[in-house]
Amino acid sequence: MIIIKWTILILIISVSSFLGNTLANKCKDRVKELKQVKNALNILKTKITYTYEPLPQIFLQISQEFENNIGGIFKKASTSMGEKSAGEAWKEAIDTSNTNLQKEDLKILENLDKLLGKTNAERTNKRNRTNLKIHRRTNRTSRRRAKKKHKII
Repeated sequence: MIIIKWTILILIISVSSFLGNTLANKCKDRVKELKQVKNALNILKTKITYTYEPLPQIFLQISQEFENNIGGIFKKASTSMGEKSAGEAWKEAIDTSNTNLQKEDLKILENLDKLLGKTNAERTNKRNRTNLKIHRRTNRTSRRRAKKKHKII
């Protein structure tokens, strides 16, 4: 009987540790992805302002720069822009993305679809700056959460 109790106790501790580590790693990965989103949006802003390249080409270049989940969003949007408007392609890419970002992060990114390809570079960059400010705030909060979760473990 005592062996069964010890076995169950060890099993509970092991499963709890595994789940805790998994959640803490997701928070850490979210922080990394938020930094990558910030960098990608900065690249987008710079390219729109100075190069005047078409959006699909800019998105493709950004996707090559970030060859992970964030790069996948830009690549999918780039390939979809041939058939759809820039805003629709961006929204679809966000909706079908497989990232560690939370719903609130994805909603912020989705807001960019209203301006892509519809406004001039100055208005797009202004909206981009607003999104970057929101991401900075979200990034600080997620970093604090990740640190708390890693301290617990």
